[in-house]
Amino acid sequence: MLWLLKLHYFVRTWLNLYFFVRIKLNGFVINPLWYIGILVRNQTIRLISLISLGSLFILLFIVYGTYFYLSGDVDKKILNHYLSLHRYRTAIAIRDNKNNLIGTIPSPLEPPTKNFAQNQREGALYVETIPPVFWDVLKAREDQHLDFDYSQISFGDIITFKKRSYKGIDIFAVPYRFLSSQGEAGGSGLINIMIKNIYGQGYFAEKYGKGWWGKFRRKFYEFQGARHIFPYLAKNDGIEFRRWSAMHAPLLVAEGSVYGIQAVSATVFGKKPKDLSDGEQAILAAAYLRDIRFQPSFDNAPKLAQERQERWNRIIKSAKEGSKNAYKEKNQAKYEAIKTELDKFVFPNEPHVPKSLEDLLSQKTFEEKQKYANLITRVDALIPGLKGLIKSQTKERYEELAENEILTEVKITLPVSKNYRFKRRIDDTLKKIEKKIPFNKALVSSSENEGMERADIRIVVAKLSGEIIRYYRRGEFLEENSGYHEDNGRNKALRPIASIAKIPAAVILGYLGDKPHARVYCNKAAYKKDGKRFQNASAPQKYGVKDCNKGMYTPIETFAASRNLPLRYALSERRNLSKKQLIQLYKAFGIFHPDMFHKGRIITSEQLVHGLSFGVAEATPMQIHRIIHELTAILYSKTVREPYFIESIKISEINLENVSKITTHPPTVQKTIDVKDYLKTDSAKTFLKNVLSAPVYFETGTLRSFKRIRGVEFILVKSGTYDTSDKLNVKDKWVVGSMKIKGEIYTFSILVGSIEYGGEGLAKKVRHSTLMMPIVREIVKSLQ
Repeated sequence: MLWLLKLHYFVRTWLNLYFFVRIKLNGFVINPLWYIGILVRNQTIRLISLISLGSLFILLFIVYGTYFYLSGDVDKKILNHYLSLHRYRTAIAIRDNKNNLIGTIPSPLEPPTKNFAQNQREGALYVETIPPVFWDVLKAREDQHLDFDYSQISFGDIITFKKRSYKGIDIFAVPYRFLSSQGEAGGSGLINIMIKNIYGQGYFAEKYGKGWWGKFRRKFYEFQGARHIFPYLAKNDGIEFRRWSAMHAPLLVAEGSVYGIQAVSATVFGKKPKDLSDGEQAILAAAYLRDIRFQPSFDNAPKLAQERQERWNRIIKSAKEGSKNAYKEKNQAKYEAIKTELDKFVFPNEPHVPKSLEDLLSQKTFEEKQKYANLITRVDALIPGLKGLIKSQTKERYEELAENEILTEVKITLPVSKNYRFKRRIDDTLKKIEKKIPFNKALVSSSENEGMERADIRIVVAKLSGEIIRYYRRGEFLEENSGYHEDNGRNKALRPIASIAKIPAAVILGYLGDKPHARVYCNKAAYKKDGKRFQNASAPQKYGVKDCNKGMYTPIETFAASRNLPLRYALSERRNLSKKQLIQLYKAFGIFHPDMFHKGRIITSEQLVHGLSFGVAEATPMQIHRIIHELTAILYSKTVREPYFIESIKISEINLENVSKITTHPPTVQKTIDVKDYLKTDSAKTFLKNVLSAPVYFETGTLRSFKRIRGVEFILVKSGTYDTSDKLNVKDKWVVGSMKIKGEIYTFSILVGSIEYGGEGLAKKVRHSTLMMPIVREIVKSLQ
């Protein structure tokens, strides 16, 4: 008879619940059991009852089917797919050398799903610790029946309402909200919201459509996700579930930015999540389904200020209600403390930035400050061009990681506040330069040159120990790993380096025993195959001489004035370097001759010599800085390390045991350029110091204008100009070198040019004294 009692209890429970419908008749609330006895006497009630009982059995079928579907085995392939989505959606936080959050970049990974709605959101910042009040209020507001101990739930527990959430799905939420007297819409729990946001709502709208059928299919997709990922997320009392909920959340400050608690707490309160007060945590939990907006002054924008204040009032009210639901019965004192804090809350009127930058933004308008709420655009505003450089490096590092590891944070070497001031001074300097020379490419953006193509400018300064401490970039430089040309395998970021190619030539000539003051380099005339003459960049003896007795130069004179013909003679005829020696030299310095990329073309030693003497050789801009930096380190330091801007990275490990593990790693140290063998002797080092200081300190030096810069001693320095065959249309201007300021040695590289080598260049004629000297002067001032 026990089964009859259970059946009686089951029927009575469900008829009383009656799908949460209250039937009113003659002004009285009638229990559905009461009218069963008069079914045959009242046709209306008979019809209503049959419909209700039919609906009840349909509901039971849905509940039964949902429960048994969710109780199925986990498909590891689907679970790993969601872990891949989580990995892809985790953006990278960028912190400066003081650990301030500067901004973010999206993950460099390719999306794991076709037709992925990448434009919906850029991703979420990883959060190590979920603050307790945030979670308690969030759960009380959005998913109060959520239970991580899902394995003990039976079907009987669900239909008797002992427990109603299974694997993160509140099975009765949708019908309850639809039929409740409040008329609330939705019914999504935290796992539904999480899955929807980890894909991006645009993904489901495109895949299933926007109608009710599309929403139904999306809901089923969310059920599928809950079945396969909830057991993983629920381990360790749901530590990963809480993290994903806080990360992949519709909690935004700025459109098109990263989202989640880590980003919002930084821009709204200027804190890490673990440092938020209880009231601030409650506010972010209440804003879970809302966008947060900063409030301008009523004097400047009264209508917008009123709108924002009403939005904040709703958030505060919701935070109080959520805190009440979470703590009023369990911890009255905590609830009262949170409520008191919320009563005193002052609405923020501008985004938080690191304290070191506050004074730099103090004079900006409300509208100008808003872009600093977007952590993605903040990087571009503070350090233009750095995002591409970091992407380049993190992409390489991601390729080294295991599939269950996520790169979550990058700490860079730049002191951002000092670099920001440096950027502004460089901008001002470029404006002054542009007024003196009629450039074809705009050095700065202004109304006067609106519509004009911009010059590509990159400035890098590093300490001798390797840390990059100044960085300026304007334009469209390609990074080193930007890809290769399919037809010849050539790195797309390579560009002609002009007379910078003379640096490797100087190194090998010193290695072979040349003396800086010996007059041994002949300014010998040279001819192309078609009879045209090669030439030096300037007079005297621009086209060379036939009789060497009438045109001999010292290495210092040759490198100071950047003379091409004497250098060609030194490499090709005086030292008669072999093809093997030259190829080894190219490889040691990481430079290339363009003919190396032509299939079937046999490159000769004369071509390789020409590449060094006449500036045909190619390299990436960053490689050029590595060259000058390592040479300086070999001469003046016991430790040789490449310049770097990533001080450390944080990596989080995804494991199926759901044990949180975060490790901090130093930057990957790339293989150093193998040039030490050329500089083992004191004579070789002395030769290099002499010939590569001559451009500044010799009377005919191309950079003698640098002597006007005070407070600096130049150690190694070389300039280069890449132009068209008519020697008028300048494409690129280079200066690289090292210098001593107040006893500290720094290396630097400057490139001002155009990435498009067809058509117009920078200008018809540009002198280093007019363009490069003012830039170097600002670098020196920034370091003094």
